[in-house]
Amino acid sequence: MTYPSTSNANGIWTLRDVFLARKGDIWPFNTLYDEYFGDVALLLQDSESDESANQITLTYTNASVTAVASKVGTKSIYLTDTSSRVVFPRSPAWFQGRDFTIECWAMFPNYSSSASYQLFRGGTTGPFFLVLSDKIRVSRTNAVIATSATLNLAANTWYHFALTRRDNGSGNSDYYEAFVDGVSVVTGTRVESFTNTLNGYFGEQEMYIDAYRITDGTARYTQNFTPPTETFPTSNST
Repeated sequence: MTYPSTSNANGIWTLRDVFLARKGDIWPFNTLYDEYFGDVALLLQDSESDESANQITLTYTNASVTAVASKVGTKSIYLTDTSSRVVFPRSPAWFQGRDFTIECWAMFPNYSSSASYQLFRGGTTGPFFLVLSDKIRVSRTNAVIATSATLNLAANTWYHFALTRRDNGSGNSDYYEAFVDGVSVVTGTRVESFTNTLNGYFGEQEMYIDAYRITDGTARYTQNFTPPTETFPTSNST
């Protein structure tokens, strides 16, 4: 039998076929389901609607879904300028001392190394995850958790950004690590509960955002990784 190399499978599979595919790691099961989907707090891809189980209602200000550019699927979210935001409610409060992952693909048509690009801003207290002056900044109100070295990002180039928080042996989810294109660029440590329920958002600059996912309860990336380039699953079962 010829096993598929994409996320599409035709025909009828026997249990033995499935077993052999799993054993040989030649069937991309991760494109079919997500074992952590129950922890997904927000998922935006190819649509203005949240595809997580929460089905959060979002507010788009000077932002819209477009087919002009995309990295995953056929569409992305285009934010036009510094007044642009995609806003989402966070009640009950996200994170609250738990592990988490914030990730997305982003492209900046007119990238400025002196500008601030908000990838995630959690209310007034944080966490804040952004590109600031060509560096990754992770912070909360009045406290910088980590700042990377200069990234040398370029205009009109897709980059995958991810921020995770996890327990790294302290007994607390206090270890932060940011990745660009799957490569760790900075780490930091801070004990923080983030109990506020104020709206979160991303935007405030011209940019395209694709495959935007927030996972509350799981640190998906704990070492360098290959960024996902397929549409995220919307189920946690086979």
